[in-house]
Amino acid sequence: MNDNPHLLAIMESKMAQARLQLQHASFDKADDLLAQVKIYAEALRTKSSTH
Repeated sequence: MNDNPHLLAIMESKMAQARLQLQHASFDKADDLLAQVKIYAEALRTKSSTH
């Protein structure tokens, strides 16, 4: 099963949440969300390189 679309959707959602947090000056929350995006991006990169 290809999880790539699911991982991309999660990343897009987290980035949208981070943008919203930045608009509300919640920088720590935005930073946490962006850290999560990095984790999902690395997972996506790892999955792509093994295929």
